[in-house]
Amino acid sequence: MKYINQLYLKGLHQYQQIKTMDKNNVLSIATILLVLLGIAMIYIGGFYAPKVMLPPIITGVGFFIIAWVLTTLKK
Repeated sequence: MKYINQLYLKGLHQYQQIKTMDKNNVLSIATILLVLLGIAMIYIGGFYAPKVMLPPIITGVGFFIIAWVLTTLKK
């Protein structure tokens, strides 16, 4: 029972750490993920496919634009 209580308290502590993330931290993480997804989409559309496919490239550029908007909102 003591072990279960320790696990519960550890999980509660981690939840409190996640809960204390501020707006700038969340926007930074979202921006990084959007840039990575944008790079992946451009790679898939431009280099991975046998022919150049425009929809993934356009989507990747859209991810970059959304990431740019999030960085401007962060300030």
